[in-house]
Amino acid sequence: MERSERIKRIVHRYRLLSIWMVCGMALAGFFLVSVGDLKDHVYSVAFCSLYQLVINSVSICAWRYVAVHSPNVMNRYYMACGSIRMLLALMVVLAGMFVLYERQDMMLGFVITFALFYICSLIFETTFFSIVEKQKQKRKD
Repeated sequence: MERSERIKRIVHRYRLLSIWMVCGMALAGFFLVSVGDLKDHVYSVAFCSLYQLVINSVSICAWRYVAVHSPNVMNRYYMACGSIRMLLALMVVLAGMFVLYERQDMMLGFVITFALFYICSLIFETTFFSIVEKQKQKRKD
């Protein structure tokens, strides 16, 4: 299979799996909100879901660009992407804490929800791209 076709399939698979992951997490979050009678936290779950969808889309577009134009610097891409995601997440959490300063219960719920979404997304992305890199290494050998 041609390299550009492999990249296209990887991007498609990443988008599909990341959408499923975010939807599953959102459904679990909405279920916990409804069972726990935590109606104020619906917005936190919705915001975190949309944030992860946008970040995952931007991340895979950047990955595709680097994979097509500079495949020999993928290690640096993974380091830079992880760092940028972490700094952006920190800024979003701080902005959320600033906005929700008056409502301490909502602020704590937002931070916990955001942290869970972030950790699950981090685990997903690390696992996905480690599998991709292992498959790429096998093809080289």
